[in-house]
Formats: sequence, structure tokens, C-alpha cells
Amino acid sequence: MISRGIHSALRGCARHRLGRRAGIVALLMVMALLVAACDSTNTYPIDFFSEMHYTAVWHAQEPPRLDSPSSAVAYKGGNDNVGGALGTDGQMARAASAGSSLYNALPNYSAEEAANLQNPLERNEQTSQMGAQLFAVNCAVCHGAEGAGDGIAAALIFQANNQPVPANLQQRELLSPVDNQPKELTDGELYYVIANGYGGLMPPFGHLLTQEQIWALVNHIRELQGQ
Repeated sequence: MISRGIHSALRGCARHRLGRRAGIVALLMVMALLVAACDSTNTYPIDFFSEMHYTAVWHAQEPPRLDSPSSAVAYKGGNDNVGGALGTDGQMARAASAGSSLYNALPNYSAEEAANLQNPLERNEQTSQMGAQLFAVNCAVCHGAEGAGDGIAAALIFQANNQPVPANLQQRELLSPVDNQPKELTDGELYYVIANGYGGLMPPFGHLLTQEQIWALVNHIRELQGQ
């Protein structure tokens, strides 16, 4: 009778130790996941919608906090793209095409002018790696890792809302930003689309990327196309 009691107590202790070990393992796994979730990727958010924190601050009815000096001259307005800054046209991309400094001071090209641009970036191992990394961070979520238009967002956002799916960048014929017709785009047209977005669905990247980075993406798209 006593031996059975001792045996039962030992089994209870063993179960307790196993349960405690399982709890410790589970706690360590949760802590590891939390640490991984807090790790920085050194990237930046991709904006699918125009947001007010990119616009200039305008307080139309705010009175001046100091008395104006006697030498002050009334402001008469000018070529400051107030409409674009206020978002009256609804598209940040148009502010970029109007020369907005919010877009890394990219040159003021129209789609027609951009079509004739020549890619100044030499193709080599360094620029190829740059383009591949930029594509993975900025483009793969929609266009897919290989540019086939099968990224995660293609099903979750576009197809689910009956919107046109992202372009298959492996194809040489894409919609032109000049006339919205399918054609083999020039390097300059690809540059323009990346900088300014397209069709209201693809966001502009001109405020996130430098000219060199955009041209590196153009080179990477050419590699995806086998060129």
C-alpha cells in the first residue's frame, strides 16, 4: 500500500516536471517570436494612398503670432504648386510631375519627355544587386518575386476587389504612361511609371527613391524580361 502511494507520488512529480518544462519551452518560443517581430528591416512603408503627412502645413485662418514688421510685403502668390500641396487634384504623383520638392527633387519630366530619357546607370554586379534588393522591398509585394504579377497583394487586394491585377513585368509589352496602350516601354517610360505611379492603383515611389535607385529598378526589370 505504501509502495503504491510512493509510486503514485513519483509519477505526479514527473508529470509536474514535464509540465513545467513544457511551459518554459512555450515561454521561450513566445519570447523568440516577440524579439523577431521587433527586429528592424531598415526599410520604409509603401504608400498605396496619398497621406496628409507629406503635404505642407497650411492654416488659412490662423492669425500671425507676431506683429508684421513695417517693411513686410504682402504675398501675392506664385508658382508654388499650392493646389498640389493641398491635394486638390487627389494625386501626389501630379505634384511630383509639377516639380514638388517632396519627391527627392526629381526632374520635372512629362510622360512624353520621359519616354526619350536614356538610362545613365551602368549595368554591373553592384547595380544589379541594388536593383534586385529594391525590387524585393518595393515591388515584389504586388508584382511577385520574379515580376510575374503574382505578388501577395495581387490576390488579397486587387482580385478581391475586382481591380486589375499588377502587371506581369516579364512581358516586354506594358501599358504606356503616354497613351495607356500596350507597347514595349522605353527605359524612360519605366522610370516615369516608377516615379509617378500608374492608373491610381500603383503608388508613386518618387518620394522614396533617388534617381539612381529608380534607374537600378529599370535595369532589374530589363533583367526580368531577359534583356
